[in-house]
Amino acid sequence: MPYQATSSHEQDLNFAQSVLNVNSTAAAELRSRYHGRIVAVLCARGASATEAEDLVADLWSDCFVAPPNRQTLLGKYQGRCALESWLLTVATHRLIDL
Repeated sequence: MPYQATSSHEQDLNFAQSVLNVNSTAAAELRSRYHGRIVAVLCARGASATEAEDLVADLWSDCFVAPPNRQTLLGKYQGRCALESWLLTVATHRLIDL
């Protein structure tokens, strides 16, 4: 039986599940809550405004659409940290890869 981590951020995990359940209001709220902050952090970490916007656009796309036989990026969130922290970490790793 695989190890299942317990969530310390149940509210964030429930919100992410709501987004994954094709709740368009929750999806719009996800973007409005975190888009500006993620772009600002990426710029503070060395990205140009264009790079930051492109990275975040790709991040949102990957949160909602997955390649065949794979889960969406947001589906990988397990609630072991705040959703904002998790999104910032993913975005920062993508900036480093860029």
